[in-house]
Amino acid sequence: MFHLVHPQLAKSDEGEEIGSAGPYAIFYSDGKRSLTIPRECGKGIEAFGHVIYLSEVKNWDGPENKPVTSEDRIFLKPRIRDALNVLGGEVDFA
Repeated sequence: MFHLVHPQLAKSDEGEEIGSAGPYAIFYSDGKRSLTIPRECGKGIEAFGHVIYLSEVKNWDGPENKPVTSEDRIFLKPRIRDALNVLGGEVDFA
């Protein structure tokens, strides 16, 4: 479960952090590895929304530059959705 730490940062009970990395990206960190993920955001009729381009991310950040696997994407999607909902917005993945 994610909790609001700052208006642009959510942290899980397990220590994961997801937050804004500027107007066109979010970041994920679990303390051992991190990922910068492109996004678009805007204001819809009902709510603020995010389109997350997780499929465009090919490698984890850092010197090892390991590939992001399909298992990683399956693991990350619900976490990103939960965190961004806590931060106040709807989420869609492209």
